[in-house]
Amino acid sequence: MLAKLAQEIANITSEVIGHDVLITDKDGMILGSSDKSRIGTLHQASLGAIFRRKEMTHNEVVSSTLKGVNPGITIPIELSGEYVGTLGITECWSY
Repeated sequence: MLAKLAQEIANITSEVIGHDVLITDKDGMILGSSDKSRIGTLHQASLGAIFRRKEMTHNEVVSSTLKGVNPGITIPIELSGEYVGTLGITECWSY
């Protein structure tokens, strides 16, 4: 159920904003992505965003040092005081 919802959110959001979108769980595993080849893989920036409890940006240099990460932003998802995953948006801009 959660994976299906994550995929739906990623697809709709990506269509609206015109960038790739992914949703992870609290362990950084990709549950849903507009790039379906990434589902089930680790998104290492998600672990940092959850640990820091704030969004993180990552340019090409930083993303190249992290497993499963493209340049963009990763935002933690908090529900009822618990960090349950992240929203990642891949940007087409470079730093």
